Amino acid sequence: MPTFFDKPHEKGYIKSFDGLKIYWEHHGAAFSKQRTPILFCYGLACSKHQWRSLAEMFVNEHPLIFFDYRGHHRSEYQGENEKTRINQLAKDACKVLEELSIKEAHVFGHSMGCNVALELAFNFPEKTKSLVLIAGSAENPFKRILGLKFLDSIMPTLLGTFPEKKEQFRTFWSWVLKNRPLLKLLVLATGFNRKAVEGQDIETYLDSVANVSPNAFFELLHDMSLGNSESLLRRIESPTLVVSGANDQVTPPDVQKKLAQSMPNAEYFSIPLGSHNVQLEFADYLNRKIREFWSQRISKPTIKKVREKKSERN
Repeated sequence: MPTFFDKPHEKGYIKSFDGLKIYWEHHGAAFSKQRTPILFCYGLACSKHQWRSLAEMFVNEHPLIFFDYRGHHRSEYQGENEKTRINQLAKDACKVLEELSIKEAHVFGHSMGCNVALELAFNFPEKTKSLVLIAGSAENPFKRILGLKFLDSIMPTLLGTFPEKKEQFRTFWSWVLKNRPLLKLLVLATGFNRKAVEGQDIETYLDSVANVSPNAFFELLHDMSLGNSESLLRRIESPTLVVSGANDQVTPPDVQKKLAQSMPNAEYFSIPLGSHNVQLEFADYLNRKIREFWSQRISKPTIKKVREKKSERN
């Protein structure tokens, strides 16, 4: 499936805070003072292709920045002696922005990418002009996944055994990858509205899973299960749009509504018929909402602050 991803303006590697090599690409418009870049943070074991439909809506107006998480695709994995954490991914993202001399960006997160975006906004608020959080959860995602209410007490403990049982986890990972038809059925049943995406989108997603370090996958999944992002929410002031697919079974809408309600400057928006990959399924609809959100929540507050300063002088 040919897309604009085939020809990036620039691409390369940066050395992150710990010396690890992180891969990045620049697509879309050229850099300028009038154009705020968009930084895209994909989900666990996903890729930049999860953003294909939505990113194309901004390709002529914004520089579009994509990067691979450590242990994903072209980026390095730090090795067996250090666990991968979501806050490391946020630090990697900040280093990418710094390397490209980007002062601030709109940050889009999908699924686990929402946790990365939240960490970035909390630790580097000056870099975050706004947040668009799609199908994300700040709490333990296993609390409500697929409508099941018992996994939240099991999965953190189970995933916490990964350091001692790496071979068993890797064996399970290999079995899943070898049974691609079964994995495809599971993905179609839980993660996509099959009537709203192209068949190649599913295949591309399955390919991306195979290009992820199993160590990074289980370590990050464990980190997510601890729900560490919840404690950050009330201290993040960036204008935030929380987007839910009304039929999301992985992260149910009420979880995402709670996320929005826990943030001081957030708005919740639900898309009918959308699944966990609503940004692929209904990109045009979402594009219009994002632009409306920017015009109402970024431009107008700035004008209000100027007026307040004038009244203070008077």
